[in-house]
Amino acid sequence: LRRSRAGLAIYAVGSDRNAAFRSGVNLGLSRVLAYSVGGFFAACGGLALSMTTGVGSPLAGTYYTLSAVSAIVLGGVSLAGGRGGILGVVAAAYILSLIPAVFIYLGIDPNYGQMIQGVLIVIVVMIGGLGAVLRRV
Repeated sequence: LRRSRAGLAIYAVGSDRNAAFRSGVNLGLSRVLAYSVGGFFAACGGLALSMTTGVGSPLAGTYYTLSAVSAIVLGGVSLAGGRGGILGVVAAAYILSLIPAVFIYLGIDPNYGQMIQGVLIVIVVMIGGLGAVLRRV
Protein backbone atom coordinates (compact mmCIF):
# COMPACT_ATOMS: atom_id res chain seq x y z
CA LEU A 1 0.00 0.00 0.00
CA ARG A 2 2.84 2.38 0.68
CA ARG A 3 4.04 2.34 -2.93
CA SER A 4 0.80 3.25 -4.68
CA ARG A 5 -1.05 6.53 -4.72
CA ALA A 6 -4.28 4.86 -3.58
CA GLY A 7 -2.50 3.13 -0.71
CA LEU A 8 -0.94 6.36 0.47
CA ALA A 9 -4.36 8.00 0.31
CA ILE A 10 -5.83 5.23 2.46
CA TYR A 11 -3.02 5.65 5.01
CA ALA A 12 -3.55 9.42 5.01
CA VAL A 13 -7.30 9.14 5.57
CA GLY A 14 -6.75 6.56 8.32
CA SER A 15 -4.17 8.69 10.06
CA ASP A 16 -5.82 12.11 9.97
CA ARG A 17 -8.92 12.80 7.91
CA ASN A 18 -8.60 16.60 8.09
CA ALA A 19 -4.95 16.62 7.02
CA ALA A 20 -5.75 14.24 4.16
CA PHE A 21 -8.57 16.51 2.98
CA ARG A 22 -6.29 19.54 3.10
CA SER A 23 -3.70 17.62 1.08
CA GLY A 24 -6.20 17.07 -1.70
CA VAL A 25 -7.05 13.42 -1.04
CA ASN A 26 -10.51 12.35 -2.19
CA LEU A 27 -11.90 11.11 1.13
CA GLY A 28 -14.98 9.38 -0.25
CA LEU A 29 -13.09 7.47 -2.93
CA SER A 30 -10.37 6.43 -0.47
CA ARG A 31 -12.91 5.10 2.02
CA VAL A 32 -14.84 3.22 -0.67
CA LEU A 33 -11.58 1.71 -1.94
CA ALA A 34 -10.51 0.66 1.56
CA TYR A 35 -13.86 -0.96 2.34
CA SER A 36 -13.94 -2.64 -1.08
CA VAL A 37 -10.50 -4.17 -0.63
CA GLY A 38 -11.39 -5.25 2.92
CA GLY A 39 -14.67 -6.76 1.72
CA PHE A 40 -12.89 -8.60 -1.09
CA PHE A 41 -10.42 -10.21 1.30
CA ALA A 42 -13.20 -11.04 3.78
CA ALA A 43 -15.09 -12.76 0.96
CA CYS A 44 -11.96 -14.70 0.01
CA GLY A 45 -11.57 -15.79 3.63
CA GLY A 46 -15.23 -16.84 3.81
CA LEU A 47 -14.89 -18.86 0.62
CA ALA A 48 -11.75 -20.54 1.91
CA LEU A 49 -13.50 -21.41 5.18
CA SER A 50 -16.52 -22.79 3.32
CA MET A 51 -14.30 -24.89 1.07
CA THR A 52 -12.34 -26.22 4.04
CA THR A 53 -15.31 -27.09 6.24
CA GLY A 54 -17.84 -27.86 3.53
CA VAL A 55 -20.47 -25.95 5.51
CA GLY A 56 -22.13 -22.68 4.60
CA SER A 57 -23.23 -21.85 8.13
CA PRO A 58 -22.88 -18.23 9.33
CA LEU A 59 -21.62 -19.61 12.65
CA ALA A 60 -18.74 -21.52 11.06
CA GLY A 61 -16.15 -18.77 11.58
CA THR A 62 -17.13 -17.32 14.95
CA TYR A 63 -13.96 -18.69 16.58
CA TYR A 64 -11.75 -16.76 14.15
CA THR A 65 -12.94 -13.28 15.12
CA LEU A 66 -10.86 -13.05 18.29
CA SER A 67 -7.87 -14.57 16.52
CA ALA A 68 -8.08 -12.03 13.70
CA VAL A 69 -8.34 -9.06 16.05
CA SER A 70 -5.54 -10.49 18.20
CA ALA A 71 -3.23 -10.86 15.20
CA ILE A 72 -3.95 -7.30 14.10
CA VAL A 73 -3.38 -5.76 17.53
CA LEU A 74 -0.33 -7.87 18.38
CA GLY A 75 1.07 -7.21 14.90
CA GLY A 76 1.38 -3.52 15.68
CA VAL A 77 -1.51 -2.08 13.69
CA SER A 78 -2.89 1.03 15.36
CA LEU A 79 -6.56 0.75 16.29
CA ALA A 80 -6.80 4.51 15.81
CA GLY A 81 -5.72 4.08 12.18
CA GLY A 82 -2.91 5.27 9.96
CA ARG A 83 -0.15 2.92 11.13
CA GLY A 84 0.63 -0.71 10.60
CA GLY A 85 2.12 -3.27 8.31
CA ILE A 86 1.49 -6.75 7.01
CA LEU A 87 4.69 -8.41 8.29
CA GLY A 88 3.87 -7.84 11.94
CA VAL A 89 0.34 -9.15 11.46
CA VAL A 90 1.55 -12.29 9.69
CA ALA A 91 4.13 -12.93 12.42
CA ALA A 92 1.51 -12.42 15.14
CA ALA A 93 -0.94 -14.73 13.35
CA TYR A 94 1.74 -17.42 13.15
CA ILE A 95 2.58 -17.09 16.84
CA LEU A 96 -1.11 -17.18 17.78
CA SER A 97 -1.58 -20.33 15.72
CA LEU A 98 1.09 -22.01 17.83
CA ILE A 99 -0.71 -21.41 21.14
CA PRO A 100 -3.14 -24.38 20.91
CA ALA A 101 -0.33 -26.75 19.88
CA VAL A 102 1.86 -25.59 22.76
CA PHE A 103 -1.04 -26.01 25.19
CA ILE A 104 -1.67 -29.55 23.97
CA TYR A 105 2.03 -30.35 24.30
CA LEU A 106 2.08 -29.01 27.86
CA GLY A 107 -1.11 -30.87 28.79
CA ILE A 108 -3.17 -27.71 29.23
CA ASP A 109 -6.72 -27.47 27.92
CA PRO A 110 -6.45 -25.70 24.53
CA ASN A 111 -9.66 -23.77 25.24
CA TYR A 112 -7.62 -21.51 27.50
CA GLY A 113 -6.00 -20.16 24.33
CA GLN A 114 -8.79 -17.64 23.82
CA MET A 115 -8.31 -16.37 27.35
CA ILE A 116 -4.59 -15.93 26.68
CA GLN A 117 -5.38 -14.07 23.44
CA GLY A 118 -7.71 -11.72 25.30
CA VAL A 119 -5.13 -11.06 28.00
CA LEU A 120 -2.49 -10.36 25.34
CA ILE A 121 -4.79 -7.87 23.61
CA VAL A 122 -5.42 -6.04 26.88
CA ILE A 123 -1.69 -5.91 27.68
CA VAL A 124 -0.70 -4.65 24.22
CA VAL A 125 -3.43 -1.98 24.20
CA MET A 126 -2.42 -0.86 27.70
CA ILE A 127 1.24 -0.63 26.67
CA GLY A 128 0.28 1.33 23.55
CA GLY A 129 -1.84 3.73 25.59
CA LEU A 130 0.91 4.16 28.17
CA GLY A 131 3.39 4.89 25.38
CA ALA A 132 1.06 7.55 23.96
CA VAL A 133 0.71 9.19 27.38
CA LEU A 134 4.48 9.18 27.94
CA ARG A 135 5.09 10.75 24.51
CA ARG A 136 2.82 13.66 25.42
CA VAL A 137 4.70 14.33 28.66
